[in-house]
Amino acid sequence: LGQYSKAIGYYQTLLGIFPDSIRGLLGVAQCDYHLGHYKEAIWINTELIEAAKQSGSPLKLNILSASLNERGLTYDSLRQFSNSVADYSEAIGIAERSKTSGNYDLYNDEWFLLLNRGNLYYGFGQYSNSLADHNLALRLSSALKTVDLYSIDLRSAILFNSRCLDYVALEQYTNALTD
Repeated sequence: LGQYSKAIGYYQTLLGIFPDSIRGLLGVAQCDYHLGHYKEAIWINTELIEAAKQSGSPLKLNILSASLNERGLTYDSLRQFSNSVADYSEAIGIAERSKTSGNYDLYNDEWFLLLNRGNLYYGFGQYSNSLADHNLALRLSSALKTVDLYSIDLRSAILFNSRCLDYVALEQYTNALTD
């Protein structure tokens, strides 16, 4: 709904009661990102990443992956390609490894992380890399058995649209029309 300033107030109230609330910190970082407070969003996500790496919590990988993705988005907005791709790649690696540990929540998010990294590659003119990520994201998304925030149809529409743009950029118009 776009009421990020109001939401920050709620998250800060939560943090006043529970200063170590991961949900509160993630929420503030997400709001800061949407408000264009990139320096603050990067700082909070970096703190969360460092805390998650030291944590013994069963949610360690979830926190780490979410914070890396959010920081990657923020670096992307600042046009810091190498920082952004490094964060997305680390989050994707966590998601890939999570399936063997039984953490299917993270594995189910891998398509979204690949979408973000693919979009980053596209924005920096690396269309072959973008196409590779979007193809893998489509393959993973179609194999998901659970329904998350995005329905299967919505995931497919988002991914086919992104891949279509890759094909156009690569001048593969027949493939683009197929998507």
